[in-house]
Amino acid sequence: MVPAGESAVKTYTTDYVYTERNDMTQTDYIDLLLNECKKGAFCEVLYDASGAIVGVHQVLDSNIRISRGEESSVIGFDTAQYGGDMTAPGGVSGRMVSQGWLYGMEYASGEKEGVITVGDGNHVTYVFEERYKVTDQTGIYLIGDDYGSIPSTLDEIQAHYVTETDENGDIYHTKDRYTVVCIFADDYHTDYQDSVVEEMYVYKTPYQQPDDYLFVPDDAPNHSDYRENNDAFNKNYMPESHPEMTSANPFCLMENKLYWIGDDEVTVMLMVDEYAPGEYNLAVLDMGWPSSGYQYIRNIEKLGFDPRDLTVINLTHGHVDHYGGAWDFAEMIQRAGGNVNFKDDNGEPWDIAPPLTDATARFMITDFIPIHEWMGNFESDDIQIYYYITPGHSMGCPSFIIRVVADEDDEYFEAGEVVEFSFMGGYGALANLNRGYLRNAFEYSLRYMESYIIPMMEAEADYIYCIPGHTNHYPIMEVNKAYQKINEGKAYGDDGYVPFMACYTEGAESIINQLEKRQATQVYDSYFQEWVNDPRPIGYASDPLDPDYKVTGTSQNYQTNDTYGPFKREAGQYEIEILTDTSNETGAVIHGYNAWLNPSEYFEGLTNIDGEDLSEGFVIEKDAYVHDPDGWYVQLCVHVNDGYTGNIVTGDPEIPSGPVESLQGDGWFEVLRTERLNSREEAEALLSALQTGSVYTVMLDQSSEIQLAEDLADTFQPVGEKP
Repeated sequence: MVPAGESAVKTYTTDYVYTERNDMTQTDYIDLLLNECKKGAFCEVLYDASGAIVGVHQVLDSNIRISRGEESSVIGFDTAQYGGDMTAPGGVSGRMVSQGWLYGMEYASGEKEGVITVGDGNHVTYVFEERYKVTDQTGIYLIGDDYGSIPSTLDEIQAHYVTETDENGDIYHTKDRYTVVCIFADDYHTDYQDSVVEEMYVYKTPYQQPDDYLFVPDDAPNHSDYRENNDAFNKNYMPESHPEMTSANPFCLMENKLYWIGDDEVTVMLMVDEYAPGEYNLAVLDMGWPSSGYQYIRNIEKLGFDPRDLTVINLTHGHVDHYGGAWDFAEMIQRAGGNVNFKDDNGEPWDIAPPLTDATARFMITDFIPIHEWMGNFESDDIQIYYYITPGHSMGCPSFIIRVVADEDDEYFEAGEVVEFSFMGGYGALANLNRGYLRNAFEYSLRYMESYIIPMMEAEADYIYCIPGHTNHYPIMEVNKAYQKINEGKAYGDDGYVPFMACYTEGAESIINQLEKRQATQVYDSYFQEWVNDPRPIGYASDPLDPDYKVTGTSQNYQTNDTYGPFKREAGQYEIEILTDTSNETGAVIHGYNAWLNPSEYFEGLTNIDGEDLSEGFVIEKDAYVHDPDGWYVQLCVHVNDGYTGNIVTGDPEIPSGPVESLQGDGWFEVLRTERLNSREEAEALLSALQTGSVYTVMLDQSSEIQLAEDLADTFQPVGEKP
């Protein structure tokens, strides 16, 4: 930003030499400054008592940029109550900044004082709307396309720069929206509403929204078939560019323990440990999009907790839609006098690169997450996290089990019952060959969860569930919306009230089915080719989806593993030794993906926008072309006697090699499966003939899929017991 009222750009050089370094993440503080202080950012210049410049610090969200012309824009908001990072008089941390759309102004021309309304305009989910005082002493500046600013007045702002609202006070059908950045003279720790805005900068929101974007948000994902607004069907707005369109109310999975606080595109989980009446610790799993950070903050507040009490941020991987809000969240907490720890994965001891490369976030990381250990972020053991490597989606990508012990206040579970939730940190499929060995790693990670992690959860817990990383992975938001519908006018304890978790499908089958969608999309080319030729729901199901029901694919140019590789070994005959999984079983019978997710008898009578009864489940259109619940596979944990040491050697210098199964350390194994079988009975009969510890000769194709013999009984030829 140029100084207010001036058109010339100034260059600042600090007198202070920055040497601070995070040796654990090998990140320098100067990297953080360079990452944050970009063109169009709002920054403060820090002086010491002698007038020397000792620092430059960006204020507001790291993705708020006043982009002009052909440049792309990223729009975020900043609330006065919890946001605003600026150095208060005296050098202490302060909350002195706020930013949002200027969509209300109570001011009579010629008067000395007025009130402005700032927020995101979202009257549906009530995320952000705040009122501040302005006076004739407030410095008012208009920001132009050249990033310069010119003085203005309250009269001019009122006449030309207040965002128009409709008869309901909403701005959803308004294209011309005006953003205001407010800077306060004093720290407003006590009551920001009594604070007078010292300076305000006004500019036109730098993107024009097309007409079909202008709709009222709903409490279901925009890609969902359970929206109330038909015009919004099949639109998936990314919070990166439309945070105001993606807000979502938080909801409870387990009382006083586990809450969903994300937006309509990405999951953020809040974990609570109330170790004494009214005394609690807070931790989150992932921190979503940077532009939605204000939503996560306010969602914590809506649940009755103070977001400044957050002490731990657990991150899955280095994609901005999963860690983007962490920096500003941590800034807010620290400027409120608190402290927060970042926990990230460094992949030790298998030399996987840390998933986060963003210097801003990496500089703040305080701990690396231990692998294959239960870690307590809290004082009690009533809520814990287990972390394990699931490579593929990104380097060093981890997944989690969240274990919760129910207390006496829970609506559904009995006190003392153990409930575990599976959270895959990297669910997104890898469409392109340039991802190299990560493509096979992703396939392995999905099967590792099915054959190792899920049986472990079943052995430990009374109930097990999945939690999606994104809302197009599993219909958790749809379930919450339907749960609210069936309980309208009812409260816990009333006749007919149904708890949320009673509506949420439990068990290994539900988790495995979610994983199978990605498995099929990544691996099986037959589904993809049929969809390309006829882009409707396809499969071998006896009860296929309505042929007019629209589904989408990952890409028209998708490159599946079984056709494009990379491949571990050539096709041919191999000996395999069968190991046990964590439930001490020889193997597992797994069915193909069922696109009807989370069926529940409690939703009978509720319908989606196509009039289909939701008791049968919800369909998420993304990649639903792999619907094939009548397909069956035998899946085995094995050693293949071919000298493979856990690394893929592609033979192509353009496709990297790297570690896959060996990431799990000593005792690693491969997870192989057969070709598709036509019935569960066939699959179970094939598995029942196998014995753990025995060695069999099988035919593998180039993607290491076990080929079925013409006579199924001949698929596995016994070699004998391993000596």
